[in-house]
Amino acid sequence: RSARTGRARPPAGRPASRPCHPRVVAPRARLTMLRVSDVPFALAYAATSATLLVANKWALRELALPNVLMLAQFVFSALGVLALHAVGVVHIEAAEWRKVLAFVPVVAIFYAALWANLQAMSHLSVDLVILFRTCTPFAVALGDWAMLGRRLPSAQAWYALCSIALCTAFVFVHEPHLDPVGLAWGAFYYVVLCADQLWLKKFTADVKFSTHARVLYTNAIAAVGALVLTVLGGDWQR
Repeated sequence: RSARTGRARPPAGRPASRPCHPRVVAPRARLTMLRVSDVPFALAYAATSATLLVANKWALRELALPNVLMLAQFVFSALGVLALHAVGVVHIEAAEWRKVLAFVPVVAIFYAALWANLQAMSHLSVDLVILFRTCTPFAVALGDWAMLGRRLPSAQAWYALCSIALCTAFVFVHEPHLDPVGLAWGAFYYVVLCADQLWLKKFTADVKFSTHARVLYTNAIAAVGALVLTVLGGDWQR
């Protein structure tokens, strides 16, 4: 026996056996399931996103001034959040110049995405613009994996994305004559929208701000740029 442990020593010529430890199996990552309480928010987001495209298309037909339309959207969005903050519904933390300056690249891409959307809407039908938006999750998923270190979607998720894109392409798109200029604007809108979503995710992870504060500062800063472009472009005089 060993003097230290008191265990019996193995016979000569036989290797000592290693102590057995229970095998630890890492638990599998659980998929985030959609809760019943999240369904109204998901439906509201889908309805808002769909009606926004139709409203922008109608507004461009009635008032073909993209900079003025974007200025109105930015101002009303910022005033709406300020009104909710004034009555105590939401809370907006005080602005810090370091965080506000970090908003500038985000606002630039955000403004470019909206401007490209209005340009694409003026040259293409709503169905084709929806098709470009439907294809954005493919690039965003790859960007999340390459830039943010997130996991790729499962095979089931890829199948769902492909099914949605194909249904949009073959069922909802009715474009007898495709304008090359409109397709160029649609492709530009697709690239800028993907960059906007990826940059916004990175910004959200790096700069800690509440959702309502991001909405306020993004629209307030974008309104300044829209006002400058409206005055310089002569849209205000029209």
